[in-house]
Formats: sequence, structure tokens, C-alpha cells
Amino acid sequence: MDKRTFLDVDKFALGFASTTVESKFEDENMVKTAKNFLAAYLTAYYLAENFNEIERENFDNNNEEKFEDMNFETLMSRVKKLNKY
Repeated sequence: MDKRTFLDVDKFALGFASTTVESKFEDENMVKTAKNFLAAYLTAYYLAENFNEIERENFDNNNEEKFEDMNFETLMSRVKKLNKY
């Protein structure tokens, strides 16, 4: 595995947030719709940034022990660290 995967943070967040908004806007729901969109956008934005940071850390660390060389306890510790969501 020698290829990195990075997300375009803005594009990912905008695409995700766009799926949360209804196509019809009603004046009485405009503020609620905007808040929902913003919450979805920011959540996706920071999630994608976190993904990119983990990806960067994992690829830049050449001294890192390979999964197949880890004992079970070390492997479980690594999985817990990576699986925050």
C-alpha cells in the first residue's frame, strides 16, 4: 500500500451538507435549514480534515510496525486509536 488517499475537504463537506437540505425552502424554515446545513458542513469538514491528518501520519511514519508483525494486544490498541468514530 503505497498510495495516499486524501479528501478534498471543502468538496466533501459541501457535498455531504448538500444532501441534508431539502430542495424547497420555506421562509419559516430558512433559519433551521441553514443551521442544519452549517452543522452538516462543519461536521463533514472536520471529519475529512481528521481523516487526511491520520492518512498523512500513517504514510509519513516509515518506522511504524506492520500489522502482521504486531501482537494481538498492540494490534487492538492501534485499532482503538484509529476507530474513534
